[in-house]
Amino acid sequence: EADDTPDGLPGEEGSVPSNPAIGPIWLGAGAEELDVVVVEGALAGLEVVGLTSVAPSPQVAALAAAPDAGAPPIIPRSTWSPAPWSTAAGCEDGPRTASRLNAAVLHHTVSVNDYTEAQVAEMIRGIQYFHINGRGWCDIAYNAVVDRFGRIWEGRAGGLDKAIIGGHATGFNTGTFGVVALGQFHPTASPAAAAPSAAMLEGLARVVQWKFALHGTQAGGNVQLVSGANGNKFALGATATVHVLATHRDLAQTSCAGDLLVAQLGTIRARVAQLAHAHHLFRTFVGRSPTDAERVTWAAEVGRLGRNGAALALARSEAWAGAMVDRLYQEVLGRSGEVAGRDYWLGRMVAGLRFEDVAVQFYGSAEYYAGSGSASGFVTRLYDALLHRTPDAPGLTYWVRELESGRATPARVVGGFYASMESRLDRVAALYQSVLGRGPDGPGQQYWAQQLLTVDDVRLAADLAGSDEFAALALAG
Repeated sequence: EADDTPDGLPGEEGSVPSNPAIGPIWLGAGAEELDVVVVEGALAGLEVVGLTSVAPSPQVAALAAAPDAGAPPIIPRSTWSPAPWSTAAGCEDGPRTASRLNAAVLHHTVSVNDYTEAQVAEMIRGIQYFHINGRGWCDIAYNAVVDRFGRIWEGRAGGLDKAIIGGHATGFNTGTFGVVALGQFHPTASPAAAAPSAAMLEGLARVVQWKFALHGTQAGGNVQLVSGANGNKFALGATATVHVLATHRDLAQTSCAGDLLVAQLGTIRARVAQLAHAHHLFRTFVGRSPTDAERVTWAAEVGRLGRNGAALALARSEAWAGAMVDRLYQEVLGRSGEVAGRDYWLGRMVAGLRFEDVAVQFYGSAEYYAGSGSASGFVTRLYDALLHRTPDAPGLTYWVRELESGRATPARVVGGFYASMESRLDRVAALYQSVLGRGPDGPGQQYWAQQLLTVDDVRLAADLAGSDEFAALALAG
């Protein structure tokens, strides 16, 4: 591939033109002779480089690792690469890092699709050897490799959790993530071509979405990329408008990533969008990034239940309910919950108890009341915590009298605050801000304030999370 090269910036990797080459070609076991057919032109200076691995196949299942808790299982470079970063001219400074990640570029490689799990490490070593010794590059060009079994392999040196500049697309290496599907997916190029497996498509989607989330990159839609070198499709300084998950052929005159893989782009992109939606749900409502297993589980729920249904299901999960219980302990009582108490309230919320009813019990507890010092102090604290203002004199007098006369318990006073129109309007505004990042319009705020007399705050949050606006925010990065 003529444009499967580093950018060739002055003084950097690729400043010397890459050697012309064909490969790598996987021969498998037992090959002793190789026929070379010249289709057009004359052949001169042919060199055939054969690589036979003598390294034992790593037990990759046991060595699977991840750069962070939210990453999918990633087989580290140390399990397959016997070669360090090249010390050739132009490589002295080691792997370079871009300031941001703008897109991912999908490739394919090697000439077969029926390889075994045990052969993959050797195949990746062959690609690296070809890139360093055959093409004169600093390392394997791709940041990550995904095999037909769905396993994700760390490629180029420097750390998969960083925006390492690859050598996979001339002019567009800086700011893109080069991920290669291990196989041949262009049917006219090889009779061995085959469609990518479902496991491979899933692995591609998971590593791309994780990288996008890690770097704050939008997970859908188009992006404009400016070429940093002269390629065979875009000249230096030209702008390419491509999808954030692009293929090599979008940026160069090439058949890569193969028609059979390109035909599955819609499936991969849709899966990335599902994973991104699940990721954004967790970030919004649980207050942390999900683990890979959580992201996969809730992406499946988005597909099964729809966006609104998945949000409601998450609201009754231990993850979301636990986060809300923990927040009540900290914001209301100023401490972490003891195990028994936390488990009790978590169980009640998972079973369907309204968040408002749980909050009333926290604010109306003897612990919260005692910490206020007096009836007046208790009511003043409620005004600040629930209405976000100082109390007016008539309101303060009324509620203090209710408490001191015994006509109302602390929990009943809290319930009165929650039921007030002022509180409901305030909670609607707060939910809009936390879920959609903006305040509500007037009619919408009034509508939902009325609804909060009968439905839970969580239901409003789930409805907002099921909206097209929330889905767009999930893709925005």
